[in-house]
Amino acid sequence: MASTLTAARPGTAGRKAVRPLAHRTFQMIHLVVGLTFGSLLVVQGLSGSVLVWRPELDRLLFPSLTHTPASHAQAAPWDRMHPGLDFGLAAVRNAAPDGVVRTLRLPVAPDGTDEWMVQLPAAPGKSVQGKRLTIYTAPDTGRLLGIRGQRVDALSWLIELHHNLLTGSAGRVIQGYLAIVTIVLTLSGLWLWWPASWTLSRFRPRAAAKPLHYAVGFWVMGPLLVIAITATYLVWRQPMQRVFGVPDGRGAGDSQTRKQNSSRRQEKHPPARGEVLPEAVDLSSLDAVLRAAHQAEPDARLTVIRLPEDGHGSYSVSFESATENYRAAPNSVLVRIGEDGNAQAVRTSLWRDLPAKQRFLEWLPRIHQGEFGSGDFGGTLVRLIWSITGMCPAMLFISGFLMWRRRLPLRER
Repeated sequence: MASTLTAARPGTAGRKAVRPLAHRTFQMIHLVVGLTFGSLLVVQGLSGSVLVWRPELDRLLFPSLTHTPASHAQAAPWDRMHPGLDFGLAAVRNAAPDGVVRTLRLPVAPDGTDEWMVQLPAAPGKSVQGKRLTIYTAPDTGRLLGIRGQRVDALSWLIELHHNLLTGSAGRVIQGYLAIVTIVLTLSGLWLWWPASWTLSRFRPRAAAKPLHYAVGFWVMGPLLVIAITATYLVWRQPMQRVFGVPDGRGAGDSQTRKQNSSRRQEKHPPARGEVLPEAVDLSSLDAVLRAAHQAEPDARLTVIRLPEDGHGSYSVSFESATENYRAAPNSVLVRIGEDGNAQAVRTSLWRDLPAKQRFLEWLPRIHQGEFGSGDFGGTLVRLIWSITGMCPAMLFISGFLMWRRRLPLRER
């Protein structure tokens, strides 16, 4: 009687008839997409698992460029006033007279160096951008320490491989589609993995192709989805910003939206720390820009200076609170050189005061690179998880290939 009632439940027969067809469809999608793009995903995963440790690799592989003598190091690099900053800018322009200085990354470590990002002009007759150089100078004297980018080193080659598959802008677009492929594989794999009855064997990897594929796929599904989704933003940043209605926050240019947000904050809240404008600085130099930012945020760690592209706009100085981990989302001070040649901080933009959708987009690149986490331990733990996740596509591709060769069906257990 009980079995008769169970068989008569409405909808049961329909679900049994439909589910195998959907299962076979997802199985075919997963198989074809995985075998077609698996090798490229392996390259992306392995290179990304290495590049999450890029700051440490830079310091390890290029000690003469990334370290200053210990006698010049100070305990708090964000308190250093960079007496050699203008000398460093002069050295950079002398080393690359045709280049445009885009950004200056200030040292994080006490014995670190200044990193100047310089864009060279395109070669005659070519529409693509020229090379990008990284020039290193000593913070205390501005002495030129060396240049990277003139020749391809191992780390630069790996970065280009991960960013664009060594094929320029076309490879960049391919990377975006590979991110979409990863999302498709992850979601279709979840459908195929979902068991009819839950057993521990579905979660425990074993030294066989099928259980290894199932278990590894389950444990890395979440991180892979996060990395793939954030990768699409890195490839199509500006279109996604337009979809969200968020202005491009990179660079030092003014925007009407930022002015309106700043006015609203001032109407709702009284002036707080960082919103009181300091006196103008009596020097027309990059060092004066840093001093103006330091006066606006005396307790902050100044991290990056973005120079105006035309040479006559405003400078954007990113900073982080001294109590935060250096991988936290940055705030910024807008510094302007007046007609009298004085540098003055005209506005402080706090990350926590930005609209929620803009903060969300600002976080996506940091999430992709594993640059989040509470404290040094939390940041290291996140990067370790990201690094392990990057190695897993190789395991999934090999185990999936063996399942296909052995004709092991990806059916529900």
